Amino acid sequence: MKRKAEQIGKHRVTNNDIMLGIDELMQGKQADIFYCDPPWGQGNIGYWQTINKRHTGEPTKDIKYEDFINQIFAVASKYAKNIILIEYGIRWRKDIIDMGKKYGLIHIGIADLQYRSGSRFLPSDLHVFAKTKVNIPQIYFDNLKNTSGMATLENAVLPLAVKGGIILDPCCGMGYTAKAGVKAGMTFYGNELNGKRLQKTIDFLKSKK
Repeated sequence: MKRKAEQIGKHRVTNNDIMLGIDELMQGKQADIFYCDPPWGQGNIGYWQTINKRHTGEPTKDIKYEDFINQIFAVASKYAKNIILIEYGIRWRKDIIDMGKKYGLIHIGIADLQYRSGSRFLPSDLHVFAKTKVNIPQIYFDNLKNTSGMATLENAVLPLAVKGGIILDPCCGMGYTAKAGVKAGMTFYGNELNGKRLQKTIDFLKSKK
């Protein structure tokens, strides 16, 4: 079931399933920056469905990894003006690049990140795509190398920020993208399946009204 978007000052969020699209969130607008760190691979897609059921009581869905990644890129292609940033595990690097090509996107490059899993840090990718060719200097990728968490978001978003523009994250979790966007002077549009996680984003945005 789709839920109505919540307006928080100039910012806007929805508590919906990405597989149903984000038309209600965007209302025909496009984002200057699209940033997404969706669940990685079939196992994590299932895991987050389970977590969502535990927190919200919503039924789980049998979502295939290929369909999920396809939907992420469909949303990105439809709602990004140009810049699309996808954070994903290195195991699926080729899949992400190939899916970008399917949607006619230019793969600008990859930043080597770290992802915290318990007490360990694991390698991950930040893929930079664009609809039209853009010149992103090597220093951009150098500054992202081996970053994780909030440091990744800030180093990824701030150099590309359009002050007063929109930054969109359709799997926005607990608000890292919102925090980076607000710091960059952008308007945040976000969607999240899990209402308990989304509340963290909402609380942050309300504190900045």
